[in-house]
Amino acid sequence: MNKHVRIGEALLLFLSTGVAWAAPTPMDLALTDDSTTRIECDVRDAKETMSVFSKIDNGSCNPVNSSKKDGYHYNLYLPKGYSANKDYKYPCLFISSPGGNADMGAMAERLKRDQWVVVMLEEARNGTPDWLRNFMAAHDDVVERVRIAKGAKIATGLSGGARASSVYATVRPGMAGIICQAAGFAYEFEPVRNLYETYPPEILVAGSFGDGDSNLFESHACLRRMNKSRVQMQYFKGGHEWCPSETFGSLMDWMEESLFLTSAKAGNTMGPRPVIIQKSKATKGAMKSESLEADAFQWYLRKCRGLLEEAKGNPARSLILERMLTVVVNGKLDQNKNIATEAQAWKVELAKIKQSKEVIEFTKTARKAFADAQAAEAAYLNFMKRGEGGYGKMVLSSSEKQALKKAIAAYRAVAETYPDTSFAPLAKIAADSLDIGLSKAG
Repeated sequence: MNKHVRIGEALLLFLSTGVAWAAPTPMDLALTDDSTTRIECDVRDAKETMSVFSKIDNGSCNPVNSSKKDGYHYNLYLPKGYSANKDYKYPCLFISSPGGNADMGAMAERLKRDQWVVVMLEEARNGTPDWLRNFMAAHDDVVERVRIAKGAKIATGLSGGARASSVYATVRPGMAGIICQAAGFAYEFEPVRNLYETYPPEILVAGSFGDGDSNLFESHACLRRMNKSRVQMQYFKGGHEWCPSETFGSLMDWMEESLFLTSAKAGNTMGPRPVIIQKSKATKGAMKSESLEADAFQWYLRKCRGLLEEAKGNPARSLILERMLTVVVNGKLDQNKNIATEAQAWKVELAKIKQSKEVIEFTKTARKAFADAQAAEAAYLNFMKRGEGGYGKMVLSSSEKQALKKAIAAYRAVAETYPDTSFAPLAKIAADSLDIGLSKAG
């Protein structure tokens, strides 16, 4: 149906009855930077199947039982500068709340600072089968409505919203990762499919849990059972709640660095990142996958430029310059002549400051100590993948505890020995998180 016809019908209905009939928000609606706009949208493919759920009697939450096709909503946040920079594309974060009507909460500062497009789902909540259609309708609308970089979409949510996010990333292409807050994966998949063990390895998996959360043990399900995925869990002092801004920022750092900096080192190419998605009878096979495109790398490079302007001292500047040059290579941004020229200047500056006594000393001490701490944490995580542990509780073997204690001590040493370096706050967050994990494990 033509959108103008629907809007006209809505107006006639309102004039005759005084009741407005809902209609999708026009695609040409003017949007304001650094502001939130409520968007109405419909399911694009009403016949799209959700066969992965078809054999599960999951009551009111089973999306197969959803009959709602029209009138979904999300609140759309556009970053500052969006309208002025018409050639820019941006990463996108989808947020779900167990009570619906999601918002940015403590995540707002980080998302606004780094210029993310944010989609806050309205109908997606616990106790309804409409949660998945709300995401699909919002996703298909927003990728047409605004400039989102392909392959740079992340989903997050609290509790039931976390479980929903684990599904979102598998039903639409270009989902780079998920941040599960206060819960693990959707258990409704089992026994049709074990989501932990069959999760697409291309999707990054992060999680946050308060030390008093009854779902705390689910963090171990991610760490132990997801042998093919890159996983990062963090703990904080709190209950069954959204993580504090500091924890969210740390998880986002890990997510972004895994995407733009370290994936190549891990053996994954930084070119096409195929995402395994659900096949649909309506679309006659799987939808096309999306690559992590150059526009996404350019966004991250812009972010690094801002960090470079704020950097104090040659050690911090050297780290950011290295990061920028890595982004240029991984994203093949040197095909742009202007960026290639800038990159050459960055190489010259980096080579120069690396010869300074300050950076040489920093490399031998603080930087090495932090790398050693990261290696110790990696060793602990490798131990975690060797056993199932205990269901419903946090269980560590003596070897795992020993490895974990070594990682905590290494991070503490960095924070205390090199308090004036950029590694100190990162080391403290890591040590505090791992320490909580140790204290809650049997």
